[in-house]
Amino acid sequence: MQWRRAHRYRDEVAVRARQQAAVADLGQRALAGLPLDELIDQAVAALRRELDTDYVSVLELTGDRRGLSIRAGSGLPDGVVGGVLPPDRDELPGYTLDSDQPLLIEDYADEVRFAPSPLQRDLDIASAVSAPIGTPGGRFGVLGASSRTTHAFTADDAHFLQAVANVIGAAAERARTDELVRDSEARFRELADTTPALMWMTDAEGHVTFVNQGWLRFTGRTLDEEMGDSFGLSAHPNDREDLLARWREAFGRRAEFRFEYRLQHHAGGHRWVLEVGTPRFARGEFVGYVGTAADIHERKQMEDALRESEASFRDLADTAPVMIWTTDERGLITFVNAGWLRYTGTTLEEELGPSWSLGVHPDDAPAVISSWNDKLAAREPWELEYRLRGRSGDYRWIVDRGVPRYVGGRFVGYVGTAIDIHERRTMETKLQEIYEREHTIAETLQRSLLPERLPRIEGLEIAARY
Repeated sequence: MQWRRAHRYRDEVAVRARQQAAVADLGQRALAGLPLDELIDQAVAALRRELDTDYVSVLELTGDRRGLSIRAGSGLPDGVVGGVLPPDRDELPGYTLDSDQPLLIEDYADEVRFAPSPLQRDLDIASAVSAPIGTPGGRFGVLGASSRTTHAFTADDAHFLQAVANVIGAAAERARTDELVRDSEARFRELADTTPALMWMTDAEGHVTFVNQGWLRFTGRTLDEEMGDSFGLSAHPNDREDLLARWREAFGRRAEFRFEYRLQHHAGGHRWVLEVGTPRFARGEFVGYVGTAADIHERKQMEDALRESEASFRDLADTAPVMIWTTDERGLITFVNAGWLRYTGTTLEEELGPSWSLGVHPDDAPAVISSWNDKLAAREPWELEYRLRGRSGDYRWIVDRGVPRYVGGRFVGYVGTAIDIHERRTMETKLQEIYEREHTIAETLQRSLLPERLPRIEGLEIAARY
């Protein structure tokens, strides 16, 4: 008797060891990334072998969670796999879905909690063991083993079944997550490839891991050429050093990267782009950059043309024989030419901004500011004569004229000129004084020729007017 008990104990230990080894083997395969279908097929084969039973099946909840699809099985008749069972709670599969532990059915004839499923009735099942797959909030389905004859499934068998169900559940969750990631990546690539911008991504080491189709169409390069340690390779040789220096500086600080440079174009030559990169973090850990490059070639050319135009304007203005100034739409001084600075002895920085009273004679300043504000508000031409302090400190009369400027119908400020009229104004004053003096003399002489009184003549009323 004692020998038989020892022998049975050794057999049970051996069975448990084989079951544990089978679970470990399946777990290693799952961790190695074995596809879920292959893992399930190997799991049901191992269960049927180790439990020495007739049938093993994996039932998966359908997408609408209204059915249990027979995803895989071992020992099942042809045509069974792929069928769908109802997840009724009064049958074993549905009851197992709501359970937190494996269920043992030694004999369906004595079971009162639930009935066998339609498939189990068709197969004339007598004993079964089942376990839920997945967590309560994310059930994948049910794993079950059954026998046509009464089979003494043990608690160790139930734990073995549950362990295998846990491996399948973890693998299914990983497969679901991988699928979500793949779907997310597919949607990202579709979005990236249809966006009008040039997009790129790097890993945490700064190696390029992705460029969209827009980038490849722009550069005419292949995806393989762009991957890896290739940042800046498509840049114009004259821009590459500055580009890489700015990139390394931003990358080291995990800061936003922004730079304008010339990028290789498939039609030949290079075009100006504005590249902006933003650091990416996953659960607080830096994982690389994502960025875009926008074609700004036409804008850059316009800016260059504008700078050339401004340079020509400044050169013309600085050589003009009059003082020239401009304002913005708020009336703030944005430019005065060299002639103005030579006249006043001020610096450009002093003249810029709200400087309308700068150097104006204190008696004239209120009139200058008042008349200027009135014309600015009405967007009308402005003209005024006033005294402005010169380089020597003396005040000289100038005439200041400004006209409103419009670009594309939008008011953008004033442009004006100032001319020194001091000699003319001084001469006018002297002439006025001479005129008034001569007028006084002439009037005195003329009045001296008039009689002091008129003669009296009877019958007449005499009056005189001068």
